Amino acid sequence: MTDDLTRAENALRDLLTDRADDAPSVPGLYTAVRRRSRRRTTAGAVAAAAAVVLVAVPVVVAARPDRAPAPAATAPTPSARPGAAPCVPPYASIKPVAGLRAPGPVAGSLGHDLPIVTAVLRAGWNDLLVRTAVPGGRLDPATAHVRMVQRTEDGLIVGDVGATRPDGKVGWDVAVVGTDVNRLKVDHNASVYEGSGGRALPNGGTAFINQITACGVTYVVVMAPAGSTATATWTADVRADGTLVGGSAPVPMRADGFAVFPPPVQNREIRVAVSKDGREIYSLNVGTRTTQPRRPSHEELATSLERAPGDGDWPIAVELIQQQWHLVPVDQSDPRVLWSGRTASGHTVVVATTALPSGARYVWGAAESATPGPFFPFDGLLGSGKLDDTALVIRMRVAGNATAVVFTGTHRVHAGSRTTTATGGLIVEGGGPVEVDGLQTVDVTDLPHFPGPAL
Repeated sequence: MTDDLTRAENALRDLLTDRADDAPSVPGLYTAVRRRSRRRTTAGAVAAAAAVVLVAVPVVVAARPDRAPAPAATAPTPSARPGAAPCVPPYASIKPVAGLRAPGPVAGSLGHDLPIVTAVLRAGWNDLLVRTAVPGGRLDPATAHVRMVQRTEDGLIVGDVGATRPDGKVGWDVAVVGTDVNRLKVDHNASVYEGSGGRALPNGGTAFINQITACGVTYVVVMAPAGSTATATWTADVRADGTLVGGSAPVPMRADGFAVFPPPVQNREIRVAVSKDGREIYSLNVGTRTTQPRRPSHEELATSLERAPGDGDWPIAVELIQQQWHLVPVDQSDPRVLWSGRTASGHTVVVATTALPSGARYVWGAAESATPGPFFPFDGLLGSGKLDDTALVIRMRVAGNATAVVFTGTHRVHAGSRTTTATGGLIVEGGGPVEVDGLQTVDVTDLPHFPGPAL
């Protein structure tokens, strides 16, 4: 195996060296690249393979090269970016693969630069080949394809390579980034999806949104049907009354349905929504944070739960209060678990809150049973000073239609013909109207809330 790889490597290196020697000197092109020394890298349990440098000339993927002189290059291509900082190291393997088809033009601003498209395909495929020995068989090289190759405004190459398992049920995509064909690497956050075979877009053929980081810059990649539009929105702050201050910006979509762009704002979670013919077809929240807002620790939440009234199942309650507090895009303080309880069906309910810089409070919680089953999360925003004046009503469709009523302090609660005094909250089995003396009752589904989860 090693001998075969070495022979293939030597033959391909010799061919590329000959072609580089025969090519005329073009100012700005990497004319000295043919003299580069080879490097070797090892990744996990993969056998080391010698790196061979690509130059901006076409190379047949599957055929063994010979030593025949190659035609001289007639014109430079944008395959190399002269003067680029080599922040992306050379990719380690470009070995030929039987069945890997030479690509044609694809989407993106560099989609017609076939040397770049070929290099992106090889880099992406070799990474997929190593990491996708999954149940159901390896990926089929005949299904490997480049979805797009784009040049960003600051000169970075960004491409996407996809392939499908032989059964056609599971697809894989990886992002390939680099500064030129000699410096390409794979962003190792591969996307796996079901139900899309061949070249169909993931998510039922609707759209695909990815986030990559290269050379210290974060980029958002959008792949959608031709003619699609997209918008990025984000939450900038929370007012004292609990309403959101947001922002939005159009995504610079190409006519072919693709976009690669830096987020319009930094250090925020951004929701990217893709529309086609005036109808939203797909959306995803992507994180662009370099620093995280202040959040309560697990220890703070667990300590507050110990002091909270109620009889909720401790292990379940601890897990539930750690579900959603990390979604808030602004600093949080004063973490408090208000109450935890247990329904007749065995579901544990827990409600917690934190203070936000404006004085508003974030409230969140969930209901879940000890056995596998439905999970009912909820969250929302209360205006400044409203926590002690409000009874939160949580109607749980997953727990025999039970209703949880949660508040601070001790109050008389009227539920149908029943009146009782409770501290922190109580469960009303079967639902129905609820009133709490001296408090305004508010259904948690009516509270303002952050627009969707963040990564």
